[in-house]
Amino acid sequence: NLTGPFYAVLGLFLLYRFLRYYVRPIPALITCTLIFTGTNVYYYATGDAFMSHIYSFFLFALSLYATRKYTDKGYSFKWAIVLIFSVLMIVLIRPTDFLFVLFLPFLNFRGWKPVGEFLHSFLSLKKIAAVIVLFILIFGPQMAYWKFAHDSFLTYSYGNEGFDNLTSPKIAEV
Repeated sequence: NLTGPFYAVLGLFLLYRFLRYYVRPIPALITCTLIFTGTNVYYYATGDAFMSHIYSFFLFALSLYATRKYTDKGYSFKWAIVLIFSVLMIVLIRPTDFLFVLFLPFLNFRGWKPVGEFLHSFLSLKKIAAVIVLFILIFGPQMAYWKFAHDSFLTYSYGNEGFDNLTSPKIAEV
């Protein structure tokens, strides 16, 4: 299966390009190397590419890079499409990763005014239409499948699993 390594390399490349906005080439390369070798990125790229983790890694890197390009290019429509696509795919693949999306307006934090400008930039009719169209294209097939398989447009895939140990941690036993 070559999809895992492909998306890992692409994700690392995008992460490197993103990091280059903030640091020199060598620290950016070292950071990407450490992320690849010191986390589960290598494992999910080569050993378990059927899990969603490596694809989420790629989408996270894409959204970081697209957010930076979107702000640098004066809130261009092209980069808005890339950013919207990556965010919707992140949420589709793992809905709880929506928490990461909340961080994106603060990515290049220089005060509250740029954050407001970033959020306000999505209020144009053209970008709202893009969000709606991409949402239908990305979530539509999944929601149609859920309706067919579970008779509901939304499905909680974790079943009866929960956070039962949250109120009674077993840290001492580990």
